[in-house]
Amino acid sequence: MSISVQTPMAALTVLQNLNKTAGDNSSVQTQADAAQASSNPIDTTTMSSRSDISALSAAMTSLDRASSIADVSLSAGDQVADLLNQLKDMATAASDPSLDGGARATLDTQFQAALGQITQTIQGASVDGTNLLDGSSPNGVQFQANAQAGSTITLSSQDMSLGGSIITLSASASLATPQSANQALDAINASIANVGQALTALGGQAKQITSHNDFLQRLTDTLQGSASAAGGDGDLESLSLQALQVQQQLGSQSFSIANQAPQLILSLFKAS
Repeated sequence: MSISVQTPMAALTVLQNLNKTAGDNSSVQTQADAAQASSNPIDTTTMSSRSDISALSAAMTSLDRASSIADVSLSAGDQVADLLNQLKDMATAASDPSLDGGARATLDTQFQAALGQITQTIQGASVDGTNLLDGSSPNGVQFQANAQAGSTITLSSQDMSLGGSIITLSASASLATPQSANQALDAINASIANVGQALTALGGQAKQITSHNDFLQRLTDTLQGSASAAGGDGDLESLSLQALQVQQQLGSQSFSIANQAPQLILSLFKAS
């Protein structure tokens, strides 16, 4: 009598599932390849969004630089305003005709030192070679404002050089006499008012830049969300393909294990 061992049902079931997985794998791979190669509206939208995001990033970098320049200029301008108030106190004291020569000389020495500090402060208000306070940028500085390079925001020049239109106090001013002290005091009072107006204008432009930069950031976040949504189908296909590949590997292992059962039975008969 002959003995035969048929293929078990478990192995047949595994084989059927394995063949189905292979078919699904092939189908998803075809869809993924087609999505990558196609030039449909979603792909075009994604590419356009990424291009806009890149351009907006360049604009925000430009506006960040503008903010830095404005912040440094405002800080230096505040320091100049404080020095002018110190000069005013000195000039007021020196305008007293009864002031003795020694006290007047001391005040004038301090006065000249404060004038020098104003010049040093203005010269130090530079960021990447740009200075709005020393007269080196008479037309101001323009910065890219959005994805279209033709749109700009301008930081205006606020020339605070001694003897200029804002600080009318001359670098040669002194407190040597009551008359010169009074002349200096008049110029200082006018300069304090002018500096206040210049800082107000500069502060307004700085706020405009910060507000616009915040708007560009929100716009960038929106575009990034749109690009992610447009690219979602391709991501799902990729994940599905990976899952099917793992399933196919597990199926192959299961089929191998199921096929070992009849071999074990035959080995028992051989042993007998």
